[in-house]
Amino acid sequence: MTAVNYLERPDNRDLRHIPGDYGLPLIGCALSFGTNPLKFCDERFHRFGPISKLAMGPSRMVLALGPENAQALHLDVEQNFSSAKGLGHFQSLIGGSLIMKDFDAHRAQRRLMQTAFKKSTMEGYAQPINAICARKLRPLVDAGEFQLLGQAKTTLLEIAAQTFTGVSGQGKEGDKLTAAFEDFVDGFNFIFEVDLPGFKFHRSLRAKRYIEAFIRELIVDKRHNADDDILAHFCRALDEDGHYFSDADIAENFVLLLFAAQDTTTASLVNACYELGRHPHWQRRLREEARALGKDTIGQEDFDALPSFSLVF
Repeated sequence: MTAVNYLERPDNRDLRHIPGDYGLPLIGCALSFGTNPLKFCDERFHRFGPISKLAMGPSRMVLALGPENAQALHLDVEQNFSSAKGLGHFQSLIGGSLIMKDFDAHRAQRRLMQTAFKKSTMEGYAQPINAICARKLRPLVDAGEFQLLGQAKTTLLEIAAQTFTGVSGQGKEGDKLTAAFEDFVDGFNFIFEVDLPGFKFHRSLRAKRYIEAFIRELIVDKRHNADDDILAHFCRALDEDGHYFSDADIAENFVLLLFAAQDTTTASLVNACYELGRHPHWQRRLREEARALGKDTIGQEDFDALPSFSLVF
């Protein structure tokens, strides 16, 4: 079957042979999944097994649980699964990006990401990250109680603005950019694709348009200057034929990276802190390891001396 054929074929909505249910009318299982994803998946596993059908809003899908299924889906050695079709729910938000490409197209566009994540390049991100974290953490020492999720999100959004674009997360321009980052990321749990005021999808799509317009204005300058942020590396990356990637490729993959980095890092950090709160002996272990370094900031060269941090995060 050709690539064009499989991408143009309609979805198979006849899932009668698969155990499970579609949940409530209109919204499907979206409410119970959104309230507590872990509980939802655990209950589905015990009711229906590792494979079950469900609906999220108008979309019918199959839930695959367990390490064996995760390995089969993500490694996809035999190229049986299409990211473009499987993630079609997010087409309007990240449709032209790497994660939505299949097979040869995925390999070709992967070159865009590679230069931004070389070891030498990654080392350059440490200084702005350390500076932002130090400034953000200082007031929390005397703050008493505070909401961890909110603090983690604002800190990581500012880090994203600085390391991704070279734009300071402070000031009018930085505030507007980080607000757009937040609106864009928050919209990924939409149920209905409605581009009207009041809907999460609308806010996310509007934020995406702003971010894309913002970075498109920077592309020519970033391509020819010596900036070391991620966007600059994207702009200077060359495809297999030695040509620059298109503005559209750069913009689409930039917003993908923003979503992937910010959302997953926030969730990982908050969950790590939650578990550290439950296990004080691990707090002490990390604290002793960090103090043994004898320095206020760290770089990649220090990671080997912090093995416990790698176990936690």
